[in-house]
Amino acid sequence: MVNKCTISALGVFAKSQELELAINDLKAAGFPMDKVSVIAKDVEQGERAHR
Repeated sequence: MVNKCTISALGVFAKSQELELAINDLKAAGFPMDKVSVIAKDVEQGERAHR
């Protein structure tokens, strides 16, 4: 039998600046960015999150 432990986290942000700060904190802590997903609504045409 194989047991696989998965840890998940969720953040909700009202402003894109708050999201960027949280992502920067994750990066600084060494969290792998390939494990981060962002879902957004009301994003301006051409606006994009920076990696």
